[in-house]
Amino acid sequence: MASYQQENPGRSATNYWDFSESRLTAPKLGERMLAFTSILFTALAAFAGAPIWAALIGAAVLFSISLGEQRKFAARFSNIGASHVLTMAHWQSAGHAILASGAAFGLGMVSRWALLA
Repeated sequence: MASYQQENPGRSATNYWDFSESRLTAPKLGERMLAFTSILFTALAAFAGAPIWAALIGAAVLFSISLGEQRKFAARFSNIGASHVLTMAHWQSAGHAILASGAAFGLGMVSRWALLA
């Protein structure tokens, strides 16, 4: 198969669909530890009897980690006119952060009820 440059002489060989330089990888160890710690502290806060807004603090931490990962792709997605994909990914990440933090808070409350009742 001929390369893009051979098929289209005089045109730029930029391929906006090639994400090899900025491949999405797993979060770094520090980011993963921060996420796990946030979930753990959210569950412990619920176990200690903290109000429900403590889950929102945990969700904010998880969401900020996710936004850091998605910012790597902002320029490339805007170049191909698909910035709406990242907007939807932001909403999805916010939903996942709230669900994860809410589940941790719920687990903490159930643990409190089960162990202290």
